[in-house]
Amino acid sequence: MSTTRSDDNYVWGQAIQEAMAARGCEMTLEESRQFVRTLLGLFECGAFVFVDAEGNDLPWDQPESRPNVK
Repeated sequence: MSTTRSDDNYVWGQAIQEAMAARGCEMTLEESRQFVRTLLGLFECGAFVFVDAEGNDLPWDQPESRPNVK
């Protein structure tokens, strides 16, 4: 079964909501999903750029170059 961007936003939204709650900040699931959509949009348009330890840009559109987020 393939996932859609909407599915990904839901999963990320839940993760953001749980992380914020653990820090004492209450956020609805819809608020956390909107946060995810906004954040992903900023990455996609190049407003945020990941860099490696040497300062080299890591392109967001190439999954193999994305940082391993745990």
